[in-house]
Amino acid sequence: MAPGWLSLLHLIGKNPGIAPTALSMASGREKSTLTPAMRVMRDRGYLTLGQLTSDRRRYTLELTAAGYAELARLTEYAMENEQLVDTVLGEDKALMLQLLYKLEKAFEITKSDSGASRPKRTRHAK
Repeated sequence: MAPGWLSLLHLIGKNPGIAPTALSMASGREKSTLTPAMRVMRDRGYLTLGQLTSDRRRYTLELTAAGYAELARLTEYAMENEQLVDTVLGEDKALMLQLLYKLEKAFEITKSDSGASRPKRTRHAK
């Protein structure tokens, strides 16, 4: 399992026959990062690739029975983690999410000229 698989499996499962470009837009991920993930998912038997009859260069994605089983497993795992966070943080969960959001904005990821991601440094007033 790789980060982001739950969302990708969910989107494909809810949209059988989705094109990779549409999946890229729906997931907020670049198509170039989806291709390796889709290849691994296909190799593990989680999805099938189908070709459009109108354009043989384009293909569609559908989950297999194993893909739906993996989606169910990952969903259960995510729900268990959510319950653990609720148990540990309790009333402080909202504050924790606010602080994490603030950190995310402070370290917003930007694309460098080479295409590699790096943290964006911000200056703070003294």
